[in-house]
Amino acid sequence: AVDSQDRIVVLSDRGYIYDRDGNLILTFGTPNTETGDFDFVESIAIDSQDRIVVVDGNRKWGLGVEIFDSAGNYLFNATESEDFLLDDPVGVLIDSTDRIIIGNVSQDFGIFNSDGSFAQTANYGGIADPQEFTLDPQDRIIVIDGDCIKIIDSNANLVDVIGDCGYLGTDSIVLSSPDFLAVDSKGRIIVDSGNNQIHIPLLHQKNTNRLAVNGINKLNGFHRNFRRL
Repeated sequence: AVDSQDRIVVLSDRGYIYDRDGNLILTFGTPNTETGDFDFVESIAIDSQDRIVVVDGNRKWGLGVEIFDSAGNYLFNATESEDFLLDDPVGVLIDSTDRIIIGNVSQDFGIFNSDGSFAQTANYGGIADPQEFTLDPQDRIIVIDGDCIKIIDSNANLVDVIGDCGYLGTDSIVLSSPDFLAVDSKGRIIVDSGNNQIHIPLLHQKNTNRLAVNGINKLNGFHRNFRRL
């Protein structure tokens, strides 16, 4: 992860912070299961205050979400909740209000306020196989779920589906085991599909808005394919 000063933060058995030239500035934490230490780091993120959020997936106590300041000093843990259990996390993101969003292989997401207090959990309309996820400029969560993509607004409402999601699958875009996901500054989703295509749907508030591209008319939104030669 990279902070606002272009410092590089890396975590393994402990935390390492490097300057933009790659020089080691400091280390923090030790290999342990105690507060402020690391056991099995799954994911990290940095918020607007350059605080470091660490998700430890093998914590033997409490919820393994620790928050450190920019110098690596331990601040606090996110609050445990019986509504959200950390179970094989798939990643952590920070939205524009510094809310902490944690994805779980157990099909739900935990959302925490910037002070670490629990806000809500969401399953987002039946996520069966959550993989990679990211945020768009509107703080909507974009998540790969099997052979489709689901879009969830900042209030945890499912607002759109791209690809074939079984009972939710009404989209004409065909995704095959997508394993890469990104969103550009315009909110366009870039997804790499196993059928050797890159899809770029342009999403709006609740529906997509496809146009005819290269003579192919897509029903509900803009869609472009890049085929491997």
